[in-house]
Amino acid sequence: MRELGRRITTVPPQITIVDPWHWLTETGALPLEPRLRSRVLRVAQCIEAGGPLPVGHTRQTVIPCRRRPDGHACPGLLWVVKEVSESIHAFCPSCHADEFLIHNWQETDWAGGPMEPVPVEEVFGVSQESVTDPRDQPAQRVSEMTDPVEDDPLASVLAAIGSSMRASELRHMISTAESPMAVINTVLEGLARPPKQASVERLFPVLMDAWNTTARPELGGRTPHQVHHEARPSPSTRFACSTSRR
Repeated sequence: MRELGRRITTVPPQITIVDPWHWLTETGALPLEPRLRSRVLRVAQCIEAGGPLPVGHTRQTVIPCRRRPDGHACPGLLWVVKEVSESIHAFCPSCHADEFLIHNWQETDWAGGPMEPVPVEEVFGVSQESVTDPRDQPAQRVSEMTDPVEDDPLASVLAAIGSSMRASELRHMISTAESPMAVINTVLEGLARPPKQASVERLFPVLMDAWNTTARPELGGRTPHQVHHEARPSPSTRFACSTSRR
């Protein structure tokens, strides 16, 4: 706590000044662009944790530090403190790095802390009686609803980005889509929250591999990989072409 006290009273010269309204819409809604949305959500978590604090008080959050001192990921969690100016200062006491100094946050949706609980039927239009615990379902039924993630790369990346889509649904989409980007955009647009950048980077190569190995009607039931392989000249043909040009 002595080290924490030094971090609270000492503000280093380099710190990112953040106004959340530079990113939010006029109504206070989050932006749609995934990378920008992820950054705004990080700021929103800091506001949610620091907004209700009295001036001069602090608390630890569950937001992981993103710094990489000496090339290794910092294991620390961010702390927030309410400054005298009412700005919210987010920093990591583990690596002594500052994340944000947030101002003009008072009119955002997160200024009062976590949102008040509301009845589930008001939000999702379902009765409380219909909300059941998945653990109460028969084991066979649960297994039928899920894909074997550990053996299926598509199911694994879908789970990593937080998608509710099943791998079988994604394969059907791949077989009928016009382009790989059309599939990727559909998957990302269906997410309830922005995925981590690392998860998205894992999605691209796995989806492209599935695209190249999925049979398509317009290719006569062949895969793009098969068509590409058939279109490549044999080594003897390439040799003949090279000698004929000499």
